[in-house]
Amino acid sequence: MISGILLLNKPSGISSNQALQKAKKILKVSKAGHFGTLDPLAEGLLIIGINSGTKLSKFLLNDCKEYEATIRLGISTDTDDSEGRVITADDTQISIETLLGALDQFRGEQTQIPPKYSAIKIQGRKLYDYARKGQEIDIQSRKVTIHFLEVLEFEYPNLKIKLKVSKGTYIRSIARDLGCKLGVGAHLTKLVRTGQGDFDLVNATTLENLDEQKILDLDKVFSETSCIEISSSQLKDLEHGRRPSFNNSNKGLVILKHANKIAGLARIDNGELIKEFLV
Repeated sequence: MISGILLLNKPSGISSNQALQKAKKILKVSKAGHFGTLDPLAEGLLIIGINSGTKLSKFLLNDCKEYEATIRLGISTDTDDSEGRVITADDTQISIETLLGALDQFRGEQTQIPPKYSAIKIQGRKLYDYARKGQEIDIQSRKVTIHFLEVLEFEYPNLKIKLKVSKGTYIRSIARDLGCKLGVGAHLTKLVRTGQGDFDLVNATTLENLDEQKILDLDKVFSETSCIEISSSQLKDLEHGRRPSFNNSNKGLVILKHANKIAGLARIDNGELIKEFLV
């Protein structure tokens, strides 16, 4: 049974789950999960765990993400993107100096209110369920970090930026909040996820070109992590939740190999192997 992760270039117009289901069908696998949702409007890098690779979510889900985003100034919508209903319009011209001054306020750690049309759950229901029924609900702000933000193109009213953000950051919220700071409103018109952690969109495959050869094994996912060979008895101990002894200078995370095949991930701590997961 093949396991690992898949770097998929999700097209715009389908949800992350729809892309996941298409990939499962093409690869004929029963177990898969993605590590970081992309809105249907968005495109780009979607990391998918295949079979035992789904257990890698704890290692990859919290990674920073990189995007290229196009924002339309002067119009705000109820979804904070181009699929929503226009709620304000303002044709006031914004200079590059004013824009750069506003963008300076978005760098670093800050609080952000997620869009009301999002999949965050409150009281067991997703926010977009409340929004679609016209029900107002208090949305709590959350801490996010924008590590990097650069203007790629600006010709009013269209702005294209490149940014690197922490987990849980909504680019739609950045577009919305930028419009508020400028006093003209704004919304997101295009979003491409170009990177996540150590992975880059340039190495991703499309659904049309997808096959088993595109699935990355553990030694490709953790390319800088040491591999260790374990015995049959050590593997059996790990399978039963025990911590076999392992005298080795390595510490921390290691890739396990048994009979020259990848067997899983473990940590070495105080001369013991501690299972993270087995293939």
